Order: sequence, then C-alpha cells, then structure tokens
Amino acid sequence: MLLSRTPQNVDNITEFETSAVKLPFGNEKVATDNFTRLKQLAEPIVQINAYHTNPKAKYISAEDMGGLEPTIYLARNATVMLTRNLWTSVGLCTGTIATVKHIIFAQNQGPPMLPIAVIVQFAKEDYIGPSFCKNMPNYVPIFPVTSHTNDTNGANLERQQLPLKLTWSIT
Repeated sequence: MLLSRTPQNVDNITEFETSAVKLPFGNEKVATDNFTRLKQLAEPIVQINAYHTNPKAKYISAEDMGGLEPTIYLARNATVMLTRNLWTSVGLCTGTIATVKHIIFAQNQGPPMLPIAVIVQFAKEDYIGPSFCKNMPNYVPIFPVTSHTNDTNGANLERQQLPLKLTWSIT
C-alpha cells in the first residue's frame, strides 16, 4: 500500500502533494517540513509550552514522556496526529489524524501557556464517537494530559501537554 502512494503512482499529483504525509530521514527535516507547512496556512501560529513540575523534565524526550512534546506549534487548519490513546473504542488512538479547528485558552491567558483544549475534527471513517457540537460533525476537544517518569535519583518528573503533534511530515 505504501508503494502505491508514491508520486509516480498517483493520478492527481496536486492532491497527493498537499495531502500525503512525508516520511523523511531525521527529526530536523521533519521539523522544517512541518513548520513550512504551518506557515503556508497563513493563520496565526501558536507556540504551546508544556507545563513541567521540575525543570529537568523539559529535557526528557517525548518518547520517555508518553508522546508528549515539550513544545508544540499549532494553527487553525493544521494537520495533527494524536500521540496517545485517549478513547480507543471510538477511534481516538495514537496515530489518528485530525485537523485543528479552534484553540481555546482560559480567560486572560494565551500562548505559550497550555490551552484549556484544542478542538479538532477527525475524518468520519476514523472517529465513531459523539461530536462536540451537533452542527459540527466529528469535532472533539483534546485536553492536556500528564505523563511522568523518574530521573536517576528517583525524583518524579512530570510533563503536562496536549497529546498532539504536527503530521505533514513524520519519521
């Protein structure tokens, strides 16, 4: 199936170039590709920093913190992927792709603070649960979650972040 989704094997190259997920080598290339696509949306870009209970937690990898990144960048209409299983029976699983519709901050707060939630829209074939709003199909609020690990001295390190990452390009 993967080989059928290469540029030489698709009928509509324009649609392919705008919708296909890139699989480059290296995290730097992924970050560059994703930020380039984010800027192309011509929407305000929001930097969201995770909340850490200990300054050391900021330097722990996302893989060691349950898929939670120390910093994420989002904008309306960005393509994102869940980095954690939230409600598997309805399709909210790691790797499920959605589109950002709204970023909701608490009153008198804004970036880089954690938002209350990010409202995303999943494809109807990926999500079978209830919608956030009757008039907006497959809209789901994604809330910050917390992961923790222990450092070599046994200290508890926690990170609270949205379980999302940009997904135009992934490793």
